[in-house]
Amino acid sequence: MPADTKDLTFNDIIVLQKVDADTYLEKFGPKIGAAFFEAANLLGSLKLKGYVDIQASISGGGSPFGHTKVVLTENGASIVAMAEEKALEPIDDLDKLILGSVAQGAKDAKAIAQKINVRTSDLAFHAYKLVKQGYLDYNLHAGNSIVVLTEDGFRAAGTKVIVEHPPMQAGAGGQQSGEPKNIAEELAPSEAESAMTPAELKKKMWKSKMAHYKKAYGTWVKAAAVVIVLALLAAVYFLFIAKR
Repeated sequence: MPADTKDLTFNDIIVLQKVDADTYLEKFGPKIGAAFFEAANLLGSLKLKGYVDIQASISGGGSPFGHTKVVLTENGASIVAMAEEKALEPIDDLDKLILGSVAQGAKDAKAIAQKINVRTSDLAFHAYKLVKQGYLDYNLHAGNSIVVLTEDGFRAAGTKVIVEHPPMQAGAGGQQSGEPKNIAEELAPSEAESAMTPAELKKKMWKSKMAHYKKAYGTWVKAAAVVIVLALLAAVYFLFIAKR
């Protein structure tokens, strides 16, 4: 009988493939990098979907209360087998859409599904395939799988990085302004300057440097001057006028 995948998610596959013959509820957290209560919640959800069975506590393992055994149901085992089989298939257009959505900022299966409008069960198998083939990596945190691209995944996504620059405006002489200049570029001597004597060139370079700093810090200097003037006026008021 085919497995019921109606409510299947990527998280389900990740957790199901960690369940083996030695899986116990009390020890399952470290297997998936989760705290005990997170692991218990995930297994409880899988039990409600019919993918695992959580058996009564049994004695053993040095614990007076025993351990709670977790086993795959027939449906759960079928899901795992189907995921491993589909993971061997070549990359298709849906896989590329998934990689592209992650490259554009989708961080988990829910966000990916919203971007490309696909069923969570279909997304689950394709995302698992991309993990198995090394295009995606994931980190299970607070019961949710956070996905990131690997280097191969970034190449396969074919996404170009767009670097935004400040708007360029035409300045004096048709030059474009808005992009910061390096002071060394501003002070670099021209061909005409190279014919100057060392003393003349030094004087011109000093003037250029002063002009650069005046342009860069002129606003702050003006503001400081205004503050100083206001402070002096206030002092004069309190010393000579307020005392009358």
